Amino acid sequence: MKRFVICVAVLLVGVLLIPALIDWVTPDLVDNVCPFSVKIDGQVYLTRMDSTDFRPEEDQISGHIQSSVTINQMPEENDQANFDCVGQPYAVIDGEVFLRDKGGIWYACKPSEITR
Repeated sequence: MKRFVICVAVLLVGVLLIPALIDWVTPDLVDNVCPFSVKIDGQVYLTRMDSTDFRPEEDQISGHIQSSVTINQMPEENDQANFDCVGQPYAVIDGEVFLRDKGGIWYACKPSEITR
């Protein structure tokens, strides 16, 4: 009986302690990863993950992404992204941003309400 009580106590301590240790050792990835975003003309736009069939004309190109920050940061400067698209063109049309990736695929971006 004494052995049973000790086993239950050890098991209970393990069940309570292991999740706390895992949380302490592994970072919370949700808090450390931001959505793919760009900042243009003072507004942050979230990149939609599905490509768009819309292709801006050359005279509709508004600018190019000039710099980037890591994915765990939101862009803070104009013409900045938090993913690898430096040098890629974008177009601002009717309040929406269209951004071309390095593979030549265009993505629509919507204004963000994230303030982080």
